[in-house]
Amino acid sequence: MTYTLNNVPDEIDRALRARAASEHKSPEQAILDALARDLGVSTSPEKKRDLSAIAGTWEEDPEFDAALEDQRRIDWELWQETEAASDEQDRRRDLSGIAGLRLITEEMKAAFEEQRRIDPELWK
Repeated sequence: MTYTLNNVPDEIDRALRARAASEHKSPEQAILDALARDLGVSTSPEKKRDLSAIAGTWEEDPEFDAALEDQRRIDWELWQETEAASDEQDRRRDLSGIAGLRLITEEMKAAFEEQRRIDPELWK
């Protein structure tokens, strides 16, 4: 069912948008939740839509199915621990081992100069 509300006061609009943002919901969902609370109606967010009527009407996507299967195989807790360890190593990385060293050799300087040389013949 679709409803359209006109002439919503600014105070209600601001309060609704603030609540929706704080609950990480759309304004429409925030409205439905507020109405359900006020009317004493129970809405279950875990309630699944019955898709039996459209089951089998879409094309199968083997790539999508494979991606979902790969995602199920990921050990997310291990991944988070690995990411945390990687972040820790990145924070400790410094360049003290190469500070003060002359890393650009004379041969490299000559090659750079050659690359920067402008050929007047090409600009005629």
